[in-house]
Amino acid sequence: MPFDPVALIRDPIEQQLARFLHHAGPTAPRDLASALGIARRSVARKLRRLRINGLCEVVGKTKAARYQLRTDQDRN
Repeated sequence: MPFDPVALIRDPIEQQLARFLHHAGPTAPRDLASALGIARRSVARKLRRLRINGLCEVVGKTKAARYQLRTDQDRN
């Protein structure tokens, strides 16, 4: 059975972000905020929580940074 990281998330906004990342792939925070109608500051805070909990990762640096769901959950 495939691992579903969204099933581990209780916060509805974090679930929304994770679902979007699952379907869209690596996405910039500003694009997430725009697509989902969520304030950039809230998106940044929620992405940080997802990253700390090992559910997403940052690809790239500075303005080119994109967030994506982690697929290697065995590393935790």
